[in-house]
Amino acid sequence: MNFLSLIEKKSHGKPNFPLEYYYLDRNHPRYVMSAHWHKECEIVRVIKGKFTIYINNVKYELVCGEAAFVESGSLMKGFCDSEDCIYECIVFDASMLKRQKMTDTEKHIFDSGASSFNFKNHYGREDGEILALIDSLFRTVGKSEEFFEIEALGILYKMFF
Repeated sequence: MNFLSLIEKKSHGKPNFPLEYYYLDRNHPRYVMSAHWHKECEIVRVIKGKFTIYINNVKYELVCGEAAFVESGSLMKGFCDSEDCIYECIVFDASMLKRQKMTDTEKHIFDSGASSFNFKNHYGREDGEILALIDSLFRTVGKSEEFFEIEALGILYKMFF
C-alpha cells in the first residue's frame, strides 16, 4: 500500500487551536484505528482494558493508564485487545507551540525539528512524571471548560520543554 494514500485528510481542532480530543469506546465508529498518518502529533491513552498500537510497524501493548506518543508523519494503527477497552486520543499540531517572538532557546528547539524533543513511543508505569502531565492534559481537553486552551498549552509546553 502506498504511504501517501494513508494520510488522514481530516482537520483537527480549530485554525487558531489545532488540537482535538477523541474518546473511543465500542460505540465509536473509529474504535479500530486503521492504518493512517497525519502531520500532527498524537497521544493515545488507555482508560480501560488493553490496546495494541503499531507505530512505524513497531508493536506497543498498552494497558490502563499507559500512553503512546506518535510523532508527526508516523504511520500508526491500533486495536483493542479486550472487550472492555476504552481509549482516548489527542491529535495536535506541535507548531501551535511556536510563538512569533521566541527566545533563542525556543528558536534552537524548533529549528532542530520535532525529533529533538526525544519523545518515547510508549510510556508505562515507570514514566510517572510524563504520565501525570498526559493525564492532566486529557482531563483538561476532555472537559473543554472555559479557557481550557490556555491550560492545555501550558501542559504541552511543560511536556515538550
